[in-house]
Amino acid sequence: MKNIENFLKPNSIAIVGASNNHNSIAGKPIHYLIKHGFKGEIYPVNPKYEKVQGLQCYKDILSLPETVDVIMLIVRAEKILEQVKLCAKKGIKNVLVVSSGFAETGTNGFQLQNELVDFCSENNISLFGPNSQGIVSLVNQSTLSFSAALERESLIVGDVGFISQSGAFGNSVFSLAQDQGIGFAHIACTGNEADINTFDLIEWMLKDKNVKIVACYNEGFQDASQLKKLSILSKKEQKPIVWFKAGKSESGKKAASSHTGAISGEDAIFNKLLKQYGMLRVNDIHELFDTLEVFKQQRLARGTRIGVLTTSGGTGVMLADELEELGSKLTEFSADVQEQLSQVLPSFASLNNPIDITAQVVNEPELFKLAGEILIKNKAVDVICISLTMVLGKVAEEIIDTIIELYQNTDIPIVISWTINERRVEKAAAKLKSHNIPLFQTPVRSAQAIHKLIEYSQAFLEHENEVLHDPIGKIDLKEWIREHRINEYTVKSALKNSGFTITRECLVQSEEEALHAANQIEYPVVLKVVSENIPHKTEAGGVILNIKDKEELGNSFKEMKIRLHNQGLLSKVDGYLVQEMAEKGIELILGASNKIPFGPIVTVGLGGVWVEVLKDVTYRQAPFTVKEAKKMLTELKSYPLLQGVRGSKPIDVDHLCEEISKFSRLIAGIPDIEEIEINPLIVTDKGTKIVDALCLPNSNYIEQQLKTKI
Repeated sequence: MKNIENFLKPNSIAIVGASNNHNSIAGKPIHYLIKHGFKGEIYPVNPKYEKVQGLQCYKDILSLPETVDVIMLIVRAEKILEQVKLCAKKGIKNVLVVSSGFAETGTNGFQLQNELVDFCSENNISLFGPNSQGIVSLVNQSTLSFSAALERESLIVGDVGFISQSGAFGNSVFSLAQDQGIGFAHIACTGNEADINTFDLIEWMLKDKNVKIVACYNEGFQDASQLKKLSILSKKEQKPIVWFKAGKSESGKKAASSHTGAISGEDAIFNKLLKQYGMLRVNDIHELFDTLEVFKQQRLARGTRIGVLTTSGGTGVMLADELEELGSKLTEFSADVQEQLSQVLPSFASLNNPIDITAQVVNEPELFKLAGEILIKNKAVDVICISLTMVLGKVAEEIIDTIIELYQNTDIPIVISWTINERRVEKAAAKLKSHNIPLFQTPVRSAQAIHKLIEYSQAFLEHENEVLHDPIGKIDLKEWIREHRINEYTVKSALKNSGFTITRECLVQSEEEALHAANQIEYPVVLKVVSENIPHKTEAGGVILNIKDKEELGNSFKEMKIRLHNQGLLSKVDGYLVQEMAEKGIELILGASNKIPFGPIVTVGLGGVWVEVLKDVTYRQAPFTVKEAKKMLTELKSYPLLQGVRGSKPIDVDHLCEEISKFSRLIAGIPDIEEIEINPLIVTDKGTKIVDALCLPNSNYIEQQLKTKI
């Protein structure tokens, strides 16, 4: 792990390019360090001054009286490497580069950045930035930044670790959080992430005792392979990770590249990876703050059953609608629970979920508490949402007191939706916040926050019982490359050797061999051209289905050769495949790619001719469990087809999930494959069968093997 400790918990700091002007980028860091009570040593460096803001100033880095924990460089981009070389001579190992003009600017900037990274790597120097607005640790009173977000008399300290690739936006979020009373523990604006990146900081913050939840604003990353490791650590520490990621659209990706030099990757894949690893995603600042709010109680939901107690039937309906749209539902109460509720609630109250206590709570403030106790005692819910409307004054405080009492007597999460301006119930709202009870202004926002809570809680609970089998072996590509033949037959043969079921088939070179093979396989059969240079066989006329006898096969063989000859493809043919005509079933696509930034990604979806039309697919990073494979299938719009419709038999979903998981474990062990696709994979109530497959090895691997003659 990179040396992040000294960036966030420094005892000594140097600022190169320091200024006496409090309002300049070079003057603000020292101003804020002094203003907010940094207890360590501060060393300005600038040959122009003897003193900067009342502190002794040094002419250069080598003149510093000690080897500081971290040094901040505020000089022009072309001067940065020169200063870092002085850091190396002085023995300084942690460098924060504020300056822009690097990878975010194009080719010349990339070159400057690469030279800087290479030097730091060779000299064991940890680099933060460049193009960074700095690092703030409120718990350590270290404000190594020039952001105007620090232009406050005092700062609220909290337990949120916040990482932002964009400095300006990240500090705006920090400032808004301060305005809303949300305290952060650390704020790190990573910039170009040439060395220390978002993943490094997440890992450090998950291990930091001062942090209870980690939030990130991110525009892209070079390598997502650390997501799984961070997921495991998140669940071990019981600290959620919340992503606020930009770069969804094509125009957004271009902006991210010019902004931070990031690679955004495919947003759909990123979404599924977050789902796979139990991380959360938000799409706006208010959603980020709401997610932080719901987790401040540090309680997880042991299940998915939600109970709502409300003073208004309308807000109850809104909660139910939003939760169902998000994928969560209100639980149904048993007759016994409803009978117990009828003993404490007014006769005109609704005993179904949501429970409408009505405005009677104004006369009987304890009704929320009494109803909640029944739900908790009977273990009828895993989360309670209490929805308030226009309740004011002393009555509001009395109601809140009873809710706090209920909250203190249970360990299940309780969330409050209160449709009112907080300033009108300031005292009561302050009581809720002092007990870390989440409070939201609208039913919809409370529902969204509850859904996030349940999402993470379920991922946490599933992690406790997660079992992933070992890899199942490895496909050796060398033989394929030696023969210059990576075609359907060789790919399917390799998959068969790895334990997958393929169609009965035979590779032939002549009509006579084809007729003999068909007799062995039994009619009807399929005739296909086999060639790594003809990946789309159907378009080339290289597939003939449902051949019923030898006469038809002979004619088909001749016709296919003529069609290929007319297209100039005959010389590229490796042979012909005589294949059994697979029985009808549901056609799926099962594939994988291994590309930056995500690594081995498995794709599952409706296959055959439908894959390009409907695009009903989902993704996961390999390897993954059988249980994760089942989640993938349930995400497909076509999942009901697998369960049987209009009299068709349901397929063996359990077996299919085992095959998908096995495929993921196979792919995870073959970094030399860039893409592999099984389409169609026929699934029936009897199992699965691979009908067609293609593979594209990594071009660098091919070149390397050919150069060394394998």
